[in-house]
Amino acid sequence: MATALMMKTTRFPRTDLRSTSVCWKRPPGAVACVVAIMLGSPLLANTAPAGSIQGRVLHAASGSYLNNVRVALEGSGRDTTTDETGRFRFAGVPSGRVRLAATYTGFESAGLTLEVPPGGVAYGDIELRRTIEGSDAPVVTLGAYTVSERELTAQAVALHERRNAPNIKNVVAIDVDTGEGNLGEFLKYIPGIGIDQSPQSPQFASVRGMPASGTLVTMNGMEMASNSYTSGRETDLGVAATGNIDRIEVTKVPTPDMPANAVGGGINLVTKSGFSRRSPQLSYNFYGTLTQLDGLSGPTPDFGRSGGPDEKSDIPRVNPSLNLTYLHPFNRNFAVAASFSHSRRYSDWDYRRPIWDKVNLRLTSNSMNALAVGEGKLLAATTLDWRLNEQHALSLNVSHSRQDIFVRQNVITSTFGANATGGPTFVQGSAAGVGTATMDPIWNNQLKTLDVYALTYRYHADGWKADASASFSQVQTHFMDLEKGFFNRAAGTTIPNLILRNDQIDTVGARLTPVVTATNRTGAPVDIHDARLYSVPAGSSAASTLNNEGRRVALNLGREFPGPVSFSLRAGGSFNRTRNRAEGGNRTWAFNPPGGAAGRLAGNHDLIADKFSARSHFTDAQGRDVKVNWLSLAKLKALYDARPDWFTY
Repeated sequence: MATALMMKTTRFPRTDLRSTSVCWKRPPGAVACVVAIMLGSPLLANTAPAGSIQGRVLHAASGSYLNNVRVALEGSGRDTTTDETGRFRFAGVPSGRVRLAATYTGFESAGLTLEVPPGGVAYGDIELRRTIEGSDAPVVTLGAYTVSERELTAQAVALHERRNAPNIKNVVAIDVDTGEGNLGEFLKYIPGIGIDQSPQSPQFASVRGMPASGTLVTMNGMEMASNSYTSGRETDLGVAATGNIDRIEVTKVPTPDMPANAVGGGINLVTKSGFSRRSPQLSYNFYGTLTQLDGLSGPTPDFGRSGGPDEKSDIPRVNPSLNLTYLHPFNRNFAVAASFSHSRRYSDWDYRRPIWDKVNLRLTSNSMNALAVGEGKLLAATTLDWRLNEQHALSLNVSHSRQDIFVRQNVITSTFGANATGGPTFVQGSAAGVGTATMDPIWNNQLKTLDVYALTYRYHADGWKADASASFSQVQTHFMDLEKGFFNRAAGTTIPNLILRNDQIDTVGARLTPVVTATNRTGAPVDIHDARLYSVPAGSSAASTLNNEGRRVALNLGREFPGPVSFSLRAGGSFNRTRNRAEGGNRTWAFNPPGGAAGRLAGNHDLIADKFSARSHFTDAQGRDVKVNWLSLAKLKALYDARPDWFTY
C-alpha cells in the first residue's frame, strides 16, 4: 500500500516558534491527521545550522567608527548597539539572506543585505553619512576631507551618547583642536559644572554645586590617584591633559555601578583607540601662545622676553606648541593609538586687594600684587588594542603627563593702623604713625606628574558581556624654591611707623591704584614702592613633595535578554587602594648681617629685581606709572650662598 507524506510549514517572523502540520493519506475511507507543534526546534524543511553576523559601523566621510549605533536585524525583532570600536555582532541567525538597518543621531539611516552561511559568519560594514538639513544631497567631499566633518561629527557623537545614556549625562566629543589640553576648558560651558581657576587655568571642577572633593574623575571608568595638594581628594585638571582623550562624559546622577564617593557626580575620560579608524590617521596642530596684560597695543613688546623677576621666569612671551595624534589599525585584531603634546605659556597678572572695615566703612589695608606665571605642559600616551578573537579583547593604556609651573607673586601691602579715618574715596592713617608697609614676595616652582597604567580585558558573546581591569596611577607634586635658586618668601619685610594716606580709592574697578602718600613720624616722605628702604628679617623655604598612589582591580559581568521587552542584568565589584605621602615643610633662616637692624636694609645689598622693576606694572588714579623697585628672592638666595655666616637657621 502506498503512503504519501505532505508537509506544511509556517514561519513566525519575531520568534523561533515554528508550527508544523503533518497529514497521512490513506485509501478512501481511512484518513488520519496529526498536528505537532515544536518549540525551539529547527524547521524540518531547513535543518541547516544557524550562523552569525559581525561587522562595524563607520562615518563614511571621516573614516571613524561610531559607538552606540543601533543596528537592527530586520524581520526578527532583534537589535544591538556597537561598542567603542564600532563593532556589532548577532549570533544564532538562520542561514540565508538577511538585512541590517543602522541608525545614529544626526546621520541618515543605512542598510546592508548579507548572505548568512550555514554555521558560518557573515561579515559586513555599514557606512553612515550625516544628514544635511534642507537637502537630500550627500555631504560634499573634497578629496579625503569633508567640509562639515570635524565639528559637526563631534556634535553628533556628543548628542548621540547623551541620548543613549541611562542617566543624566553630558558628553563632550574632542574632535577639534585641543589647544593647551586643559580639561576645564571643555567642561566650563556645561550646565551644572563649576570651575575653580588657578589663576589663569581651570584647576578643579565641581558638579551640581557639590565640592570638588565630591566629584570623581576617572579614565575609562577607572579611578585615578588624586592629584590635589589641598584636601587630597580633588583632581587637578591641569595635569590631566586631553591630548589622548576621545570624549569626556559628565554624569550628574550616579548609577549603581559608580563608586559611592561620586557624591556630586563623575567625569569620565574616554581615551582614543586605534580601532576607531578604518585607516591610519596622523593629526597635528602647531600653534603659538601669547598673553599680554595690556593687549597687542600695550607698552610691552609682543615678541620680546617676559622680563620676569629671575632668570627662570624670564622667558619668551611667544612660545611654540604642538599636538600630535597617530591612530593606526594594523588589521582587524591589532591597533595602536599614540599621542604627544607640548605647550608653554607666560602670563602677567596685576591684582589690587582692598580690605574694608564693614562696620565703620573705611579701608583698613590695601594691596597690589604683580604676579608672573609660567606654565609648561607635556603629554605622552599610547593605547594598544589586541583582539584575541571575536569574543576576547585586551587593551593596554600607558600615559605620562606633567605640568611645570613657576609662580612669582610680588606684593606690597599698606596697613593704615588704629584710629585711621576715611570714606568711600580716601583713607587717612593716624598722625601717631602706626601704619606699616610690607613687601612680601612669594615665589615657587611646581612640578606635577601623572602616570597611569591600565590593562583591560573584555568578553562579548551570545548576550554575555564581561570586563576585568587592573590599573595603577601615581601623582607627584613637587614644590621647589632653594633648589631652583631662590627663597620662597621673605616674610616680615616691612617699613614700620608710617603715616599712610590713599586717595581716589574708588578707582580700583578701573584697574587703577590709589594715589599713595607716606611719611614717617617726623613728616619726612617715604617711598613705600622702593624695596631698598625695607628691612629684610629672614628668608624661608617651603619645599615639599606630595606622592599619591592608586591601585584598582574591577570585574563586571552582564547578561542581555532580548525580546519584545528586552532587559539586562549586571553585577560587579571593585577593590581600590589609595596611599598618600607628604614630605617637607617650612624652614626659616634669620638674616643677621653686620650692622644690626640698619644692616638688614635691602639698600645695603644688591637685592633688587632689576629687569622686573624696569617694567611698569601699575597706573595710579591720576594716570601716572607707579615705579616699583621689587625685592628679588633670587638675589637674597645668592647672598645666602655667598655669605652663609650672615644667616642663622
